[in-house]
Amino acid sequence: SVKAIQVVEDVEMIKDKTGIVRIIAKNKGPDGASGTVTVTFNGQNLTTNESATKSMTVGQNVSFYFNFKPTITGNNMIINATISVS
Repeated sequence: SVKAIQVVEDVEMIKDKTGIVRIIAKNKGPDGASGTVTVTFNGQNLTTNESATKSMTVGQNVSFYFNFKPTITGNNMIINATISVS
């Protein structure tokens, strides 16, 4: 799942207010793996303060957090997340 969060979930984004995008990835098996996440917000690559690659055991949900700051107010922001597994 992909969620953009400033202070409250599911409300309009506020221009220049920093927030995070939370990505929850689940390893559905059959083996443990490493997941690498990349995220774009309105076409711009987002950064993270933690590793974008994490180990995931079978059945485990792992959260990834990326920083964003909208340049406009509204709720029509486009967020794309890609997860690569190795």
